[in-house]
Amino acid sequence: GQANAAKEILKNTNVEIVAVVKDDKHKAREVVGNKQIVNKWQKSILLANAEAHRFAIGYHRKLRNKGFRI
Repeated sequence: GQANAAKEILKNTNVEIVAVVKDDKHKAREVVGNKQIVNKWQKSILLANAEAHRFAIGYHRKLRNKGFRI
């Protein structure tokens, strides 16, 4: 879904889209998109995905501990 939305927004550019597909437990299952890009950058893509997830969880916990006061 998110990959399709990004493709629609970027359809008039030369930007390649890759997406991380996750399993039922929210763990990365595969990276889809341009095979050359995926083969070359898969480790970096998965690392960026994990870091974004870690950051989001940390931020959510911080808000929760403050009683959701921003």
